[in-house]
Amino acid sequence: MKFLALVNILILMFSFSAQASVQAKSKRANNEALAFCWQNKDGKWWCDGPKQILWAPEKSLKKAVVKVGCDNYKKPIAWAGNNRVGHLFKCGKKLTSYDRDIRRKYGVKKQ
Repeated sequence: MKFLALVNILILMFSFSAQASVQAKSKRANNEALAFCWQNKDGKWWCDGPKQILWAPEKSLKKAVVKVGCDNYKKPIAWAGNNRVGHLFKCGKKLTSYDRDIRRKYGVKKQ
């Protein structure tokens, strides 16, 4: 009887720790800085990122992403937001209080 109680306690502890780990990972992912970039009809790139939105387009997507504060970006995800189709980049850094929140601005849900 004591053995079964111990097993139940261990299972319960494991399930709580696994759930806490998933929640922590989800919270970290939602706190990551993002950039959203799209191409205009002339083939130039516009980006909106944690540091700024571009006021003039760039010829190079790489240059545009870096200019908006997403230096350590990961492979982009095709995405549509605010009536634009483009690319969503994870910047590889934490969103700070003074950064532009692309997730909130463009309605990006948890990934």
